Amino acid sequence: MKYWLSNGDGQVYGPYTVGELRGFVGDGRVTGSSQLCQEGTNDWVSATAMLGVGLAGVPPTAPTAVSPSGFPSGASEFWQPVGIVLPILSILLCCLPAGIVSLVYATNANTKAAAGNMSGAEADKKSSALWLRISVLPTIGVIIVYLIIALVGAFTNW
Repeated sequence: MKYWLSNGDGQVYGPYTVGELRGFVGDGRVTGSSQLCQEGTNDWVSATAMLGVGLAGVPPTAPTAVSPSGFPSGASEFWQPVGIVLPILSILLCCLPAGIVSLVYATNANTKAAAGNMSGAEADKKSSALWLRISVLPTIGVIIVYLIIALVGAFTNW
């Protein structure tokens, strides 16, 4: 499991594994006032409650706010929304079934990211890109073959 880290400076860092966070305790990057949020959730807990070791004497602070979009505060900076223009163009110009699948994955990726499920969003983003390629590349191949046949026909006397 990975966790987002906030030190009360308005920035969110990570995600990090528990082992990495324990290493940050020794470096002073994680203190008793640090907050942690498990990836895919919006529940912030104090680093003291989560890690405990080396932080027992430091009181925790109030939980960090979660942005209205559903991302942990600051985490939305790391997510680039999946565009739906290319899947729509592939539906209209190329391959209807594969374009529809690409569009569905793209919208699911954005929905999952807004809900805080970043790992699911990344998986759907990759699937959307794959189906977009499946939709577009054969069409480009057909166009190239057509152009070659047209050029050969233009330079021969049939």
